Amino acid sequence: QAADRGPGILQPQRIELPSFLNTPARRPDSEALRPEEKTQAIRRSRDFELLTSACRRAGKLREEGRAHFSLAVLRDNLGQYHKAIEAYNAF
Repeated sequence: QAADRGPGILQPQRIELPSFLNTPARRPDSEALRPEEKTQAIRRSRDFELLTSACRRAGKLREEGRAHFSLAVLRDNLGQYHKAIEAYNAF
């Protein structure tokens, strides 16, 4: 009956943005990243960190939000949950 009430309180509440925004895909926690995927995710997260500050300076709020969301997903996939939460909050 608890399953009928929707997602659990202690379960992460994640959203998916529309595909046309080209954000990274969220991977299940049980699915580990391969070493090359982990390296690529780290590189992309650095790119998104740079993009968030560039968008902030340029006053592009929507693009900054999308970059924060993408950064949060990548950090979530890497298991960097505290950093992911910070990026989700900035989104």
